[in-house]
Amino acid sequence: MILTVNLVFAAFLAGLHWYLQIVHYPLFSYIEKKPFIEYHINHLKRNIFILFIPMLAEGAFSILLAFDYPSLLNPMIPILCLCISTGLWLYTFSNIAPLQDKLTTDGFDKEVIKKLEETNWIRTIGWTVKTILLIYCMTKVTFLA
Repeated sequence: MILTVNLVFAAFLAGLHWYLQIVHYPLFSYIEKKPFIEYHINHLKRNIFILFIPMLAEGAFSILLAFDYPSLLNPMIPILCLCISTGLWLYTFSNIAPLQDKLTTDGFDKEVIKKLEETNWIRTIGWTVKTILLIYCMTKVTFLA
């Protein structure tokens, strides 16, 4: 159960970050400078529900999986998944959040938007790798049980 829930949240976050990376963040450049701050504040408020809450759940289930994993799994995989989640949380708050804050306070800044797009690749790749690891785990548990 813990493995399944962890996979669901990791896959959701991976998909969400691919969307942010390919569609959403590049569209920031097309918003007019004047309404950008208001747009960005609303963007962040709505992200609470679609991003932050799933991140909390994914982090909690990563901790649970690291301590309560199926016996068929190599214990290093749940630990690696927890390390990926922890790293992504730290990266989000140390790199992404300051960029988002800068856009909220200073408004439209093409360079900050570009940096946000570039740095978000870490999260996109991280949750994709974690999802692949969890799919591997789920496959192993399902077909070897």
